[in-house]
Amino acid sequence: MLTALAAVPLSAQAEKKYGPGVTDTEIKIGQTMPYSGPLSAFRYDRKAQAAYFEMINSKGGVNGRKINCLSAR
Repeated sequence: MLTALAAVPLSAQAEKKYGPGVTDTEIKIGQTMPYSGPLSAFRYDRKAQAAYFEMINSKGGVNGRKINCLSAR
């Protein structure tokens, strides 16, 4: 059993695997929001979400990672 453990390189044991958009320092999320037209009244939801993420980031983020929210039109 000891030889099997010795065969695994140390770098492979320490390798971190995150999903897309996640790094050691950032969580990147995306969304689509209507910025014009009849549904543009929901833009205030986007402003509220931005303020919430700013609050979370000011308190240290999520497990030390800052939230970066990208919004598309």
